[in-house]
Amino acid sequence: MRFACSPSPWSEAVQVDLLACFVSQPSDGVPAELLPIDQALDGLISSLFESGDFRGEAGEQLVTWTGGRAGAPRLVLMGVGENPDPEAWRLAAGQVARLIERYRVRGAAVLASPKATRNVVEGLALGVYRFDRYLKDEEQFDSSETSVQLLGGDDVEAVRRGELVAEGIAAARDLVNGPGELVTPSFLANWAQEVAEHESLDVKILDANACRERGMGAFLSVAQGTNEAPRFIHLTYRPAGKPRRKIALVGKGVTFDSGGLDIKSASNMLLMKKDMSGAATVLGVAKVLGRLAPDSEVHVITAATENLLGPEAYKPGDIVRASNGLTIEVLNTDAEGRMTLADALVYTSQLGVDAIVDLATLTGACKMALGDRIAGLFSDPDELGDEVRDAAVRAGEKVWRLPLDEVYWDRMKSPIADMGNIARSPGTPGATTAALFLKRFVHGPAWAHLDMSAPVWTERDEGHLRKGATGFGVATLIELITA
Repeated sequence: MRFACSPSPWSEAVQVDLLACFVSQPSDGVPAELLPIDQALDGLISSLFESGDFRGEAGEQLVTWTGGRAGAPRLVLMGVGENPDPEAWRLAAGQVARLIERYRVRGAAVLASPKATRNVVEGLALGVYRFDRYLKDEEQFDSSETSVQLLGGDDVEAVRRGELVAEGIAAARDLVNGPGELVTPSFLANWAQEVAEHESLDVKILDANACRERGMGAFLSVAQGTNEAPRFIHLTYRPAGKPRRKIALVGKGVTFDSGGLDIKSASNMLLMKKDMSGAATVLGVAKVLGRLAPDSEVHVITAATENLLGPEAYKPGDIVRASNGLTIEVLNTDAEGRMTLADALVYTSQLGVDAIVDLATLTGACKMALGDRIAGLFSDPDELGDEVRDAAVRAGEKVWRLPLDEVYWDRMKSPIADMGNIARSPGTPGATTAALFLKRFVHGPAWAHLDMSAPVWTERDEGHLRKGATGFGVATLIELITA
């Protein structure tokens, strides 16, 4: 889609194929900004409100044929409810995007609150997202040439920001939706190198030998069971002037997770291409990092590997040594994400950054606690957690603070190593003990951890979301690094 601001409100001079009006649930009657359109339509909108056929509730939509009046043959009324947050605007805009596809619209005009411009752009752009490259002869409407006028606003920067956020989210979705046979560690490394060139980032790719020289025994233990070579990826953005601060974004990069010798069930393994969603999120941010141009130095890091069952696969009962010298007894080979993150966090702690935020599809326990739309947030200290939470609120993504209570650490101890990679005791909060494990590998910087196993994937189309990868976390991280 191509977006343009039109500072003037609606007038009959606006000639488009579809006019979409976003309506916050009104207290009484037609909103003032719709009155000129209502007049042009001989009171049609008033009658819809008076009859109760349209109320402006969140997700409510009404499409009516105007006969060419009001500058468009089709009028869409789209409800966003009372006090809509960024996600409400995105979901509603995504619904409009579906209508643009359905009616093969080449020119549209949108009337919405100027304060919501960025979120409306995000929703429209993501609402036409498709991962259809493997569909044979699938005839789809190409919306890339559709022009959208944003009426009554002139915030060009908000439009640009919305386009960049949507581009980053779409990139993350593509990486997660891609099949495991394609999206391998080497694929991610090559992808990162292309992004680095496009966005003027520094790039460092470590192979297995380089990781071995750095003592990354935890990460490399997971990589033993696959023929796909592991890759440790580090991208760096540096602002033109002195950075306001230095922040690192670390994403779990297990490109396919069979569970290893503690193999998953067939149903649980089916979608394990999405176990690199943390990496996809941070790489999605990297995709637009140079054009976002934050005043902070930003490091994007992932330790990428598969977790398979080859003859050299690590085994339950093995003891491995991480790069900070701590030993780990492998109690379950399906707790592999924390093993890869352990060495990634040690490496990142040595970069002299002020803060680290890691993102991972780490535990099923977090989904059990928070459901399928909310990520669990842990932090040390609390202040960084507050920053991440506030960034998520501004982005319209949902996170919830969970306890990082040391009372549970005893359950992670091993009689023959410094720690186990899972807790031994039943009834232990799995998301908390996983976070406590990761904490042992962070030394110096403030640290926050997002356990996002559930919200990175959806099984249904809704608004700007398509069945499959959601790109969760990209918007929050962009808010965090640009605040």
